[in-house]
Amino acid sequence: MSGDDLGPWQPATTGELVRLFSGAPFRWWVTGGVALELYAGRSWRDHADADVGICRRDAPAAHRWLRRLHPYVAAAGRLRPWAGGPLSAAADENNVWVKERPDGPWRFDIAIGDGDPERWTYRRDPAIGRPWSGALMTTADGVPYLAPEIQLLFKAKGPRPKDHVDAGVVIPLLDEWRRRWLAGHLPDGHPWLDQLGARR
Repeated sequence: MSGDDLGPWQPATTGELVRLFSGAPFRWWVTGGVALELYAGRSWRDHADADVGICRRDAPAAHRWLRRLHPYVAAAGRLRPWAGGPLSAAADENNVWVKERPDGPWRFDIAIGDGDPERWTYRRDPAIGRPWSGALMTTADGVPYLAPEIQLLFKAKGPRPKDHVDAGVVIPLLDEWRRRWLAGHLPDGHPWLDQLGARR
């Protein structure tokens, strides 16, 4: 789905997201390319959007929290206003785009993740998971974000040019455990295996 076809974006800053979600009664985290920048401690490219992750089970609570905003479910190449009901994994209802006003630009994308109160689960393969304490990291000033090896795993499926750029910056920063974890979940022949020192 192309954001350019569905209206302009004015991505929220990380600070704006923190102010918006601070105190929320559900788990949330920065995801996407910005999460990788939080891990690296620097920025290396512009971002066309801003991404926040939540658990699917928390979607109704997130809708209540965002009641003054205008969320739309983005699925199957279409957008529809979100009234707060459950979001279906079977229907690929994995993203919610949010505006501050009906005629305004898109400000952020809520990426719907999977898991239970104890563990994160990879949406594309429920056999892959780990405790939340290992799935999320926190910056020195308290901003939660998705662990870099998990973020790269999401980006590894059909990587775009910007995903290759992100991998080229972040993979050298990963410790040995994170490198092994990511390499172990990439398909044979994936181009990032060479960078990980794990060609197979």
